[in-house]
Amino acid sequence: MWEALLGRSIQPTIKGYVWQVLSAIVPLLLILFGLLFFHHTTTTVEVRNLIFSGLKNADELTTATIDAKATIRVEKPSEVLGVKIGQTNFVYEGVSQVQAGINLKQLQVKSVSPGKVHLVLPAPYIRDIGLNVSRSTILANYKEWIAPKATPELQEEAQLKAIAAIRQEACDSNILEAANNSAKQLLTDILTKMKYTTIEIDTQLPRDGICTE
Repeated sequence: MWEALLGRSIQPTIKGYVWQVLSAIVPLLLILFGLLFFHHTTTTVEVRNLIFSGLKNADELTTATIDAKATIRVEKPSEVLGVKIGQTNFVYEGVSQVQAGINLKQLQVKSVSPGKVHLVLPAPYIRDIGLNVSRSTILANYKEWIAPKATPELQEEAQLKAIAAIRQEACDSNILEAANNSAKQLLTDILTKMKYTTIEIDTQLPRDGICTE
């Protein structure tokens, strides 16, 4: 009987002791997990801030530039009752400096540990492709038979076609691949100065249709 009573009194005591231990350990584990998570987040943010600082806080980064030009011929026939009576001809040479790069706002810091860092670059894109008006020229502007002179709308059409042709020429010259490689090298140099010895930087392919916009 005494053994039964003793067993009944010990069992609640053991359960109470286990609950006390668990009550002490669980909060400690939660605090430790929170500290580790906070440390990782802070380190990731710090790396981003250091990279932006090394790039003079630029949101967008130009990493490849090429000079390009395109010669465009635009013809506009003149008709009366469906019969062609003349034609306006306009030939335009567009000159541009095409710039490609990456959007640093989309830079991902995948992981950070002492001496190691893993980044993912955003897809490269064409930043600027505006025509250099001072260097672009009208090569020809004439009419055949009965036709009006070239209108500003016809010149605008030629300029838009020149920009499209220059964009395609830049893509064919692998400007986006060059932008990827230059950005990767630039960030590698910055991270090396930050004392990282193992640097992994992933690049992405340009999005579909970027060369035909």
